[in-house]
Amino acid sequence: MGGEGPITEMRMKSLLDSLNNSLMHQFREVVANITKDKAYLGKHISHIENKMADVMQDMENRLKSHEDKLTDLEDCSRRNNVRITGFAESIENKHLLQYVTLFTKLLPEVDPGLLIIDRIHRVGRLKHIPESSLRNVLMLIHYFHIKDQIMKACCKNRPPTGIQISANLC
Repeated sequence: MGGEGPITEMRMKSLLDSLNNSLMHQFREVVANITKDKAYLGKHISHIENKMADVMQDMENRLKSHEDKLTDLEDCSRRNNVRITGFAESIENKHLLQYVTLFTKLLPEVDPGLLIIDRIHRVGRLKHIPESSLRNVLMLIHYFHIKDQIMKACCKNRPPTGIQISANLC
């Protein structure tokens, strides 16, 4: 402005073009940065969503597992006990499990891996019961539905002679 003289139309057009180019360049840089940030945030959000989906799936699996364990604990109460009468007194407690193979005969369609017996032992002798009588065997079956199937099978197909199987109701 000091010594340049009056601004001509050509000069004004040149300055405006220069300003326009400068603004367009800056605008493109800003748009490019925003696009880059958007892509980065999109990836990041996608990663977080995937991670949250995995966490949700894990939590649902854990919840299902805990529900199954709770159901199992409820089922493993005394109602899973089966009382067996008729095993000879000569059979020791440690050998009782071998004699329970009759359940595989009663339930041939059930997977033997599900026939889990948590505990088996003889019931103590009551004072008013003569020593010559057989003591009951108490058995805790791990899965209630298996115990239920055993009880139903005992009603349909009688266990071997001399053996009685009943639910432990006390």
